[in-house]
Amino acid sequence: MVELHEPVSERIGKILRENREAQGLTRQQLSEKSTVSDRQISAIGLGEKGPSMNSLELLLRSLGLSADQIFYPELTEADPMMTQITHLAATCTEQQKRMVVRFIRMLQDEEYGD
Repeated sequence: MVELHEPVSERIGKILRENREAQGLTRQQLSEKSTVSDRQISAIGLGEKGPSMNSLELLLRSLGLSADQIFYPELTEADPMMTQITHLAATCTEQQKRMVVRFIRMLQDEEYGD
């Protein structure tokens, strides 16, 4: 699970590096594919430097990733409950979806025990 308390530059680097490695790409291959320098990819991957918006877009597109995977990693992890919620919400009318959103916000504002 991605830790949301870690600095965003480290989270970006970790996610990009893990996805690059999972696709079997070297930094040089990703550099050629994205036009972001190998040196910059290395610094981003180590969390030493955050990417510019332009570099981030190039890297995400080159790896076939969504920005949600960086900024909302909890949405992309395998969570059976989130999958069920998503599937149920997909069958709702627009009015029902608005009600669900309001309900979730109400729950977040209140303190309920499990």
